[in-house]
Amino acid sequence: MRPLTGTANSTASSNATMLYTSDTNTRVFAVSFKARSGNSGKIYVGGDSTVLAATGYELSAGNEWTLAFSDVQSNNLPSTVKAHVWHMSGASTSDKLDWNMLLET
Repeated sequence: MRPLTGTANSTASSNATMLYTSDTNTRVFAVSFKARSGNSGKIYVGGDSTVLAATGYELSAGNEWTLAFSDVQSNNLPSTVKAHVWHMSGASTSDKLDWNMLLET
C-alpha cells in the first residue's frame, strides 16, 4: 500500500472536480477528506462526477470524513473502489478540500 495526498479547489460550477486523475485503475483501501477551516462555503464529496449539494456528503469548514473499507483490510482483499471515482464540488472558487488516500501498490 502507498499513501497519496492532495488538495482540490472548488470550481463553483455545476461540474464536480475529480480528485485523483493520474491512474484510473488504482484501488483505494481508505480515504479521508477535510474541508479547510478557512472555507467560506460548504464542500460536497461523492463517488461520481455529478456530486452536488443534493447528492454529495456535506463538509462544512474544518469538517472531516474518513472511509476505511474494512472488508478489504480485515480480509486482505483488493478494494473494488478506484481512486478516480472521488469528486468534489463547492460554491466558492476559494474553497479547498484536502484529501488522503491509501492506495494499492
